Amino acid sequence: MTDATGYRYQWDEYTKQWAHISALIVVTAEGRLSQYLYGIEYSPRDLRLSLVRASQNRIGTVVDKVLLYCYHYDPDTGKYGLVIMNTIRLAGFATVACIASFIFVAVRRDRVLRSRLRG
Repeated sequence: MTDATGYRYQWDEYTKQWAHISALIVVTAEGRLSQYLYGIEYSPRDLRLSLVRASQNRIGTVVDKVLLYCYHYDPDTGKYGLVIMNTIRLAGFATVACIASFIFVAVRRDRVLRSRLRG
């Protein structure tokens, strides 16, 4: 299994122990490697997003999917990092949706008030 995943280790004669890196390997349901999380402590957000990505959106909430849109895994840091352009796009969409909702509610209230004044 270590050969298949690319996980390396070596016997250390001096300490009489196996020397290896600490990593968590996330695998898809089909058995493909999705990503490696390096270190001995994994943030809950990074682990959750790794599992959601590996499941190909079969698990996770809408919030997790939005977070995956705004965050992407950076193998250099071993963590999920903010992708600013996707975040700005999402914030822009939310702003347009809020403005459209405000206009819709304002126009609807105006029509209701005008109909009450006429009747």
